[in-house]
Amino acid sequence: MDAYCYHPWSSDLTLQPGDEISLNIVLDERALLTVNVTNSSGEPVEDAVISFAGMEGYTGEDGSVKLAVETGELNLQVSHPLYAPETRTIRLLMVKTPSALN
Repeated sequence: MDAYCYHPWSSDLTLQPGDEISLNIVLDERALLTVNVTNSSGEPVEDAVISFAGMEGYTGEDGSVKLAVETGELNLQVSHPLYAPETRTIRLLMVKTPSALN
């Protein structure tokens, strides 16, 4: 099972004919990171490539891209044919806000 912004889950199950099973699966969240890429004039850079840990995303017309990432330290590489490449190291922490207090 896989859903955007959540860690994937899988399990092998063996069922016999006539068996019934009910699964309640709770997926752990990933962090959602928004990256904004601008040029030296502060204008958004469209089609910049953001890559990290073997994955990549592309900025839109507004210069931004949203990426589902693991928490921890990330080395983000930003590249575009018209600009010098940049690498930034960031540290992401997952902070959960309680939805209700008893």
